[in-house]
Formats: sequence, C-alpha cells, structure tokens
Amino acid sequence: MSNPLKLCAMHWSYASVHGVRIQVPWDENLPQYGKIHFAFGKGTRQQILNYAEANCPQGTRWQIENYLKGNNPDDVHVGIDCNGFVYRMLEEAAQLSGAPSLVETMGTTCEFTPLDALTPANQLLSRAIDVQAGDTLRFHEGRHSGVILEVVTDAGGTLKEIWYAHSSYTRGPHIGWIAVGDPYQGLKAPVQNWYDDMWDGLANNYLRDLYFTSVHHSPFYQGLRPKVVKMTGITLTLNGRAIAFQVPPFVLAGRTFCQIRPLAEAMGCQVTWDQGPQMVTISRGTRTAQCQVGSEVGLVGGSGYALDEPPIFVGQNVLVPVRFLAEAMGYKVSWDQIGKVVALTLA
Repeated sequence: MSNPLKLCAMHWSYASVHGVRIQVPWDENLPQYGKIHFAFGKGTRQQILNYAEANCPQGTRWQIENYLKGNNPDDVHVGIDCNGFVYRMLEEAAQLSGAPSLVETMGTTCEFTPLDALTPANQLLSRAIDVQAGDTLRFHEGRHSGVILEVVTDAGGTLKEIWYAHSSYTRGPHIGWIAVGDPYQGLKAPVQNWYDDMWDGLANNYLRDLYFTSVHHSPFYQGLRPKVVKMTGITLTLNGRAIAFQVPPFVLAGRTFCQIRPLAEAMGCQVTWDQGPQMVTISRGTRTAQCQVGSEVGLVGGSGYALDEPPIFVGQNVLVPVRFLAEAMGYKVSWDQIGKVVALTLA
C-alpha cells in the first residue's frame, strides 16, 4: 500500500467485528449524563475492536454499530471522537511510514492533545495547491476536525482532487473528497466541489458552504505525504474487445482500477456480493478469487494475495485493481502508454 494515511482511514471505516464489516462509531470524548464511555473517545482502533469482540453479540452491521453507540444493557458508548481520530490516524500512519511518533514530535499523548495543537493557528493554508496529505482540517466553527489523506493531480501535474477523512457524529470515521476547480483558490471557494459520500451516497457542498472552517499544515506529522497522479480516458480490452463500464476505468498511482462485475462477467465468471463482510467472490470453473472493500488482502484459490491498493466504492459500485482479477482468472496484463489501453489476454 503506497499511502499509509488512506490505508489507516479505510481500516477505521471498514473495521470488522465477528466477521461483520462495520464503521467504527463516533463517541464523545467525555462522559455525559451518567453514561459510561469506553476510553472516552480516544482509544486505539485495536482497543475498540477488542472491546467490541468481547462484548457485542453476533448481529448485522447496524445491530453491532447501534450496540456500540450505547444501545446496550449497560449503556456503554464505544467509538472515537473527531480529535482522537485525527491523532490516531496520524500516529498509525507515522508508524507505517517509519516516521517519528506523534508523542515524539508533539510531546503529548492522544488523551491530552487539544484540537488547537493538532491544527496549529500559525500554519493556516489559504490555497488548495498548498495542501498536503497529513495536513489537518477544522469544521463546524472550529469545533470539529479532519485529516487530509491524499492529493491527486492529472498527468500534467495540475491538482484535481483532495481526499480527506473525519469522524462525524452521525457516521463515525469515513472518507470524502474535493474536486478542485481552481488550485489557486481556497477550499471554501465555490469552484471547489465537496463530496462526502462513503456510506449514504450523499454528494453536495454542505461541508464547503456551511461546515468547513480552515485547513492547517501539520508539522508534527513527518510520515509519507502522498501526491499521486490520476489518468482517465482509459480503455480496457479483453482478448481484443473493449469492455463497457458504468464507471470508467482510471489509473491511480500507476495502478488501473475498474468495476469488478463488468470485467468478471466478460471473463465468463460468476460474481456474488456478501453485504455482511462486504466481500466480492468471483469464480469460474476451478478458479476463485475474493476481495473486501477497504482491505489490502484478498484470496486467490484460497491463498492470501496482497493487493497493491484495496478495492474501493465509487457510488454503489466496487472497483478493484485490474491486475488482481486478471491474474486470479489466468490473464496477463499489458499497457499501451500511447493509446492508454489496458489489454488482458489469456496467459
């Protein structure tokens, strides 16, 4: 995985309890109204999931999430608040990058790090082009926070997208993105379009117009700050025939993504979707492959397969790195740089 920030965000947004994929809930950072809050909204992801595995009954995603939100016999609330999420995200990404920990760079732990420290006032950024992965955001008149995951340019180097994550009251940790209309204007400018649609398909500029406050450079995060290139206008062919996709294929950071179902069905495969674990299973004869949205580990023929990038949702469609599916089904992949054609042929 080339981007530790995005991988960590996916781990929070696509966690697993009893084999069911959940979104780690949001939680208060202090006990209120006599309710018991596990770790006060500042726990690590593993602490939260260990607690959930030990205490949650088996159930659907919604039942498990509601149990963690306090709909349980003891009224215990389990989750992560926005400030804790930003700290934990940056800390985990620093560990994956081999960079100094936030304890080392900030001199304080998650439980005692104020929001103002995570979003330094003297490091305000006024233009989209100055934003980097690892920088931090403030929303809701400064009372809420988020973190930048990745900046995306086109092949000519022009900034096109900014991806971010935050843990909101209604939805817990999730990912959104900004379509950059003008790199030299601020993130609140009307020319920038915000999309906050990981779970419910919502796509609007509510965060831009009413909620977004400011973006800040983060000197304490010294890990990787990915800037990746996205190439569109890609044609994908199977044995010489072009395949039609609802979501056009694209190349991101050198890896081609496409919708799973159109490609798999063109290969003569059966495709099944299991909503509980958010698992896609592709099979043809004796060949099988499985992958989960947000997971960098798949299965090919029952054996583990490390994906370069996790499968992702685009709207209601699941996209996967082409090479994973091609190799699992016995195809080789070639790339025509001039024609921007990804060609799959039987190996």
